Amino acid sequence: MTHDAEDLAGAGNPLLGSLPAALTAEALALLRPHIEGLWQAWQQLTAAAAAAAIADQPRPRQPTRAWCLPIPGTVRWERHAHLRPRLWGLLAYLLDRLDRPDRAVPIDALEDHVYGREVPDRRVATDLSALNSVLLEVQFPWDYHVRRGFIVRDV
Repeated sequence: MTHDAEDLAGAGNPLLGSLPAALTAEALALLRPHIEGLWQAWQQLTAAAAAAAIADQPRPRQPTRAWCLPIPGTVRWERHAHLRPRLWGLLAYLLDRLDRPDRAVPIDALEDHVYGREVPDRRVATDLSALNSVLLEVQFPWDYHVRRGFIVRDV
């Protein structure tokens, strides 16, 4: 969460709009550790809430959106982990569409749904790499890759 002080001090920000940019930058520098601490606490709380809410539900044989993504920002399989919102949306989209290993999703369709616009293929590949790192952490049974303009899943 980084913002330029001049962006935050603009007229469109009713809270900070009247402050000089230098004062806003100083305030942000002082608040940053507290904001980061709150963010980490929120991640831990949501993971704990997800674990408590779903503790007695048996894991299905194959991953499903309903079971693997119990609350926004959380993914589970063997373990639980936090996902950034874009990666959570990406995994939700893929779980809905790639229910068999012989299926593929066109990158164009994914871009429209997940990003809301066309993005460079490298961006999609980078996000898939970040998603795969989290999936490895929760011991997910497969990962996702870009192949010839499509997203595919590998076991």
